[in-house]
Amino acid sequence: MRTVGSALTFLAMIAQGSPVAQQAPTPSPESKVMMQRLSELLEPVGVQVAAETMPPPAAMGTKELRVRWGRGNSPAAPAAQGVPVPGPPPPGSFSISSQRRYAETAPRQRVLEIEPGRLLVAAVDRNGRLRSWMVIIDPRIVRSEGPGPDGTLTGQTLVVEQTEFFLSVPDDPEIVECRFYEPILNGNTYRLVSMGSLSVTR
Repeated sequence: MRTVGSALTFLAMIAQGSPVAQQAPTPSPESKVMMQRLSELLEPVGVQVAAETMPPPAAMGTKELRVRWGRGNSPAAPAAQGVPVPGPPPPGSFSISSQRRYAETAPRQRVLEIEPGRLLVAAVDRNGRLRSWMVIIDPRIVRSEGPGPDGTLTGQTLVVEQTEFFLSVPDDPEIVECRFYEPILNGNTYRLVSMGSLSVTR
């Protein structure tokens, strides 16, 4: 009778939602759509996307990186450094000029806003699996306005060949690299073009 009573107690605990019966939360429909879109964008460029490899941001702090973006070895780049020029930005080289750590959780974007003038940053582990992602405004793009010959105010989009910007990523020991991608409109969707990568060390 004691064995039967213990079994009934165990079943009652499950029915009441005790820790024995707890399971991982079911992803929301919005989360599933987000993961599907990330997969469609990133897997063609060699990044593996799976919910299991992306830890919840609340589990760790933030690493703030000050990133220097140089003009790389583009043959079309002008000799002058930091001079805005018309045209699309070429790929470049990335390096960390400084970094700081915070206990607060890294900001988490809930909407994947892919559009021209922005970059998708994929933080990956040593096996190329996505650990975190963010969309940032392309820090090289500068928009200026000035009067034309007839006095009419006109705008122009320029590109700075070298720049620095801040990037906040989870302080995740599994992250070894941040990859930068520019979205290019391809019909009704976007494809990603690699702009370079940044080695992230502890």
